[in-house]
Amino acid sequence: MPEETLTFPPLYCVVGAYRLLHDATLWRPMWAKCSSAAKQAGMVGFVWALLTWPIQRLFVRYFMSASASVTGFSALYTTIVHTADITDDSLPFTIPLPSLQTFATLMFVLGQVHAIMEFWLRRKLRECRNTAYVQTVRSRGKPADWWGEYVEEFSNPPTQKAIKDAKKQGWYLKLASPLVRFIVLKVFLLPIDFVPFFGMALGAALRSLSYGRQLHTSLFEAKRMSPLQIELWITERQTAYRSFGFAAALMERIPLVGMVFSISNRIGAAMWAHDLEKRQQRIRASSLSSGAQLEEFKTKPTLKKIYKQVQAGDEVQEAQFNGEGLAVLRAHRGLAMFTHLSFTFPLKLISPAASSRIASLASTKAVAALYIVGYGGGLVSGDSVELDIDVGQGACAVVLTQGSTKVFKTRATAPTQHVSTMHTASLDSTSAAGAGAGVGGMTRQVYRYLIRPEATLVLLPDPVTCFAAARYDQVQRFDLRSDTSSLVMLDWITPGRTAVCHPPSGVRVSALDSFPEAQSGAQMKDYTTPPRLPERWKFDSYRSRNEVRLRTRSTARDVLLLEQHPDRDHGPEGVGWTELARRNYPYDTYATLFLAGPDAQPLIDALSAEFEPIQIRPATVHPPVVWSLSTVEDGPPQLVVVRIAAASAADVREWLRPRLAPLESVVGRDLLKQAI
Repeated sequence: MPEETLTFPPLYCVVGAYRLLHDATLWRPMWAKCSSAAKQAGMVGFVWALLTWPIQRLFVRYFMSASASVTGFSALYTTIVHTADITDDSLPFTIPLPSLQTFATLMFVLGQVHAIMEFWLRRKLRECRNTAYVQTVRSRGKPADWWGEYVEEFSNPPTQKAIKDAKKQGWYLKLASPLVRFIVLKVFLLPIDFVPFFGMALGAALRSLSYGRQLHTSLFEAKRMSPLQIELWITERQTAYRSFGFAAALMERIPLVGMVFSISNRIGAAMWAHDLEKRQQRIRASSLSSGAQLEEFKTKPTLKKIYKQVQAGDEVQEAQFNGEGLAVLRAHRGLAMFTHLSFTFPLKLISPAASSRIASLASTKAVAALYIVGYGGGLVSGDSVELDIDVGQGACAVVLTQGSTKVFKTRATAPTQHVSTMHTASLDSTSAAGAGAGVGGMTRQVYRYLIRPEATLVLLPDPVTCFAAARYDQVQRFDLRSDTSSLVMLDWITPGRTAVCHPPSGVRVSALDSFPEAQSGAQMKDYTTPPRLPERWKFDSYRSRNEVRLRTRSTARDVLLLEQHPDRDHGPEGVGWTELARRNYPYDTYATLFLAGPDAQPLIDALSAEFEPIQIRPATVHPPVVWSLSTVEDGPPQLVVVRIAAASAADVREWLRPRLAPLESVVGRDLLKQAI
């Protein structure tokens, strides 16, 4: 707790009671105002207790024992009865302990007398409570304008949690209403009142947080705090308010004396409010003078958080590595440089300075090249990668890869132990589409690109190649913040390892095997590599989702899902055709090209003019490349999507090379040549 306040907030309740008892200027006017009414209410309560005592004793005797068996507390009830009603005979004197039934009846009747007197004195008690709070504040000698507006005390306030709590506040207020409290405390919790003082503590615990808030209503009004600020204030001090409210509610639930404590608690609340405002004044003064650093808000572990941590620990057994990357590109004096470039295994980012300078000389923009590289040439089962790229105003980012993105097969055995990893979720719930989206062993990549005004992103990676039995999920989101933002993005996939080479039959791969068997006297082991067929469309699942947002509005969502059952028959013996191979025949490579913005407009115009005369009709001969063009947004900026199906990856490159030639004026000839 801060130095301006007491270490333990419930101590304010004790300090308030002490001050009320010793400050005659406080209690004497209040007693003079309430004495006559208190005497009348006491007489009425005494008559009620005297007349109803026999009936209530019978009620407690039969109802308590019956309710104990119904609620499952019969064993506890029997233990408490025997313990409370039996004294040690070896003592020379008898301890005057009442029976448990008598004690429960006494507390039951005193609670009713307390309710009668509180109802009789309700108006005078309300005035005394308000007077106690106001006089305590005035005794501090501070003017009315001393209470300033709300000042945030933490560098990372729990705003999201406060918003959620604000939405629940209406439900909490209904629970705290007198009618609901009477039903809960006097009806539902009545069977547990046979345990001494347990019902009082439980009722105080249920009311703790709401009552702590209620005692500081005047503080919130003096500081002119909004509902969200109040929730944020309570959330940041939830433990303190809960403990203070519990102590205050517990003291007020003591029969008869609790009415006095209801006044002293207002004194303690006023003293705590004054100390909290002193801290606000100090933080306000320090922030204006020296700009001191604020404290960091730390949440305490809860059962829910502990459960999530345990679940995250279990997920370590399913994932292998989680890579994260951040690249922030900014343009300055005709040159582009990455102000932030960070990454973790298995992700690696490389920005060659020489290529960027050469490209900037041949372009009208400041160009920077960025290569996305993976260790070992690909991603293994369970790998997860998140990458954020921010392209600043006036800059052009050319994002490439060194070779195809290889996705190795799903591993059937447990992964490496003791590796701190986690799964990443896609941008929304649609990332779980498709069968087996949540199965362990899925390899995931999530890319987020922010393209600022007058910025350009050219994303021309090599294709994704999934090995047999691989599972891959990719999500890419592109945020174009202005009409002057430009995007050229290529996303494509090959059927797998189609160029699988193996030695000719009979060729030995080890020199040791070249000796005749007679020389060694024993049969030599055969190291000949067995023949292996190409892996064409033998992966289990592939999913790629691309989303383009123009001026914060989602304009296009494109999802490609290719999956097949891993246990399904792959065709006749020796053929090796899978379900996906049959469905995709005769094409083996699929690509999607997104074009948007002024720098991509020459490409859009050329492709639109080329696509306009094409007629769609049945064909007997399949061409090596078929493509289509769809205009998603007429603009500005104009957004088009080009879909390509080809017999091989080489055919896609041959088709793209002349059509992306206008990009030379944007990224330079060398980078464009490396890309395609």
